[in-house]
Amino acid sequence: EGDSEILKAYFPLPLDLKGLKEKILRFLGELAKIFPEVQTPRVTFRRIRREDWGENWRRFFRPVRATPGLLILPAWESPPPDAPGEVILIDPGPAFGTGRHATTRMCLLAMEQARRVDPWSMLDVGTGSGILAIHAAKLGAARIVALDNDPEAVRWAERNIALNGLTGRIELANAEPHALKERFSLLVANLTLGTILELLPGFPRLLSPGGRMIL
Repeated sequence: EGDSEILKAYFPLPLDLKGLKEKILRFLGELAKIFPEVQTPRVTFRRIRREDWGENWRRFFRPVRATPGLLILPAWESPPPDAPGEVILIDPGPAFGTGRHATTRMCLLAMEQARRVDPWSMLDVGTGSGILAIHAAKLGAARIVALDNDPEAVRWAERNIALNGLTGRIELANAEPHALKERFSLLVANLTLGTILELLPGFPRLLSPGGRMIL
């Protein structure tokens, strides 16, 4: 309590609970030999009732004013009649991208501020919920390709694209960017630093002359 830190772990049942307790306590005992100055942690176990976690998280997803002219709205809510600017409906499911995370909001704003010459195109690397690709369509991109290496994310992005009436406007693929041959006016990658550094050497060849990257 007070200044203590808590680590929680969840294990599916059925489980050898006795064996798990023994392994954890043995591991903590070995740690105590290495770090004798650290207070011995208290270990507790309890069962939690089965819940539909895929549904329960929704109560934490609220409308987000992602940019001054863009409102991100949960798909199960009705748009307010006085909503200024654009509205994007999102049901992210297990995919990343509700507009609440700072990097998502920064990417959305940077897309609005990036210099664009019509007709322009965008490549969304790691599309997640599809939110950035959807915003590109609302900003008037003539061609949009959205990639993700997680088939489940692609499935949810497809659902969100349909929710916003954009089926056919965005090309979705469960693929890596190095497989592409064409070039784009704008490349957006809202990914972790390690993944960006891994993919970065291949990004310049995917940009049209004068193209921009948002990373």
